[in-house]
Amino acid sequence: MTATPSNQLYTWSVLGKRENRLMLGQVKVENKSNEITAIPDLLKLLDITGCIITIDAMGTQTEIAKQILDQGADYILCLKANHPTLWNEVKTWCDPAQSHGFEGIEHSYDLRVEAGHHRHETRFCLGCSPPGDGTVGSDIPVGRT
Repeated sequence: MTATPSNQLYTWSVLGKRENRLMLGQVKVENKSNEITAIPDLLKLLDITGCIITIDAMGTQTEIAKQILDQGADYILCLKANHPTLWNEVKTWCDPAQSHGFEGIEHSYDLRVEAGHHRHETRFCLGCSPPGDGTVGSDIPVGRT
């Protein structure tokens, strides 16, 4: 999902190559608002049952995660340091696990380095189940793992 300068929030599905995008929905972002308030409205328009929903860091909100699960989907939400409590919980759990090569922890990992538009970005995605002891993301609803 992405917001554009014209204050519209779009969602799309990428099927195969990037140029084969399919627009699924569009919701106007109200003036003096942001996409956090528009994401729930857009999700309501879509049958997301069985899907995996990805949203950028702005959409990493407890209520949005709950809505996605309530609609029968799972999610991958971006996490940045602007969510300090969750960021620190994940970092506290992840740093030692990573230093031991995630031994005994089912996980997947992807690293991408991209350059363009005068920027150099390193993006990584780590997928694993939360530890289950309440130390990480206890306020974020967890779906199927």
